[in-house]
Amino acid sequence: MKKLVLILAILAFGLTACQKDFDPIESPEEENQATMDDLKVGENFDWKTTKNVAIEVQGTKRNVIQVKSLQGDTYIKAMMNENKFSSRLTIPSYTDEVVLTYNGLTRNVPIVDNKISFNFN
Repeated sequence: MKKLVLILAILAFGLTACQKDFDPIESPEEENQATMDDLKVGENFDWKTTKNVAIEVQGTKRNVIQVKSLQGDTYIKAMMNENKFSSRLTIPSYTDEVVLTYNGLTRNVPIVDNKISFNFN
């Protein structure tokens, strides 16, 4: 029993004593680091990450209309009233095209002048 305790003690000491000392990473000199003050952005750059778009869709009957991104994210899902649906959406600013699903039909529709317009008739 004493031998087992002695072996475990030596093993525990050996495992904890063997640690590698890591050298600290040397940081580059301060004069080589860029700051936010060094950032050059054009005067016409728009910092917005979203945009507002108007949507108008016409159909043949009252049914569910769904507007999705090309990646499949749903922006809005609603019931079309009186064969017409209109609304405003806030979507990512990089989005140039959406997917409309209505009455079993799916269409890719471009966004032109912040408007989505399509007729399923």
